[in-house]
Amino acid sequence: LRARGVAARIELPGGLTDLTRLDQVRDALAAIPHEGGGAQGTGPIVFGALPFDPTEPASLIVPAWVETRSADGAVYRTTVLASGERASEPAATDARGEPESFHLRSERSFEDWRELVTRALEDIARARFEKIVLARAVRVETDRPVRLVPVLRRLEGLFPECTVFHVGGFFGASPELVI
Repeated sequence: LRARGVAARIELPGGLTDLTRLDQVRDALAAIPHEGGGAQGTGPIVFGALPFDPTEPASLIVPAWVETRSADGAVYRTTVLASGERASEPAATDARGEPESFHLRSERSFEDWRELVTRALEDIARARFEKIVLARAVRVETDRPVRLVPVLRRLEGLFPECTVFHVGGFFGASPELVI
């Protein structure tokens, strides 16, 4: 599954427990004009970073362009259209060269990270939690802009069992299910 652009945002102020609003999201998706066939795996979809607490507000994004690949290798594309608009392929990546130098900086020191992991493992051992999700942000500074598509492809190759994602400048590979 690949997606680009933002055709619409759908806010869920009552979180995922507002079943009436979730029905409205389903109905809104069904009503969106799009090109893409109608085969299984086509049509408008939503992406969202959903809170673990289902009562907290959530936000969903309807991508402007989606590509799905079935188990047999068939590729399906869906383009969400504004009124009177025709579909077009996403813009090709530009020809900039790769960065020649880069600097990695963790947002958290190694000692702080190790302490956080140690505390999480202790909490799990004490049965305070069944699962804890820890993420470590790393800032990368380069001498020229990074071409995102090659980076995402490398992440996909390095971590084939992970979900590779890019949303609003934030990207990575996660072993967690990203919905």
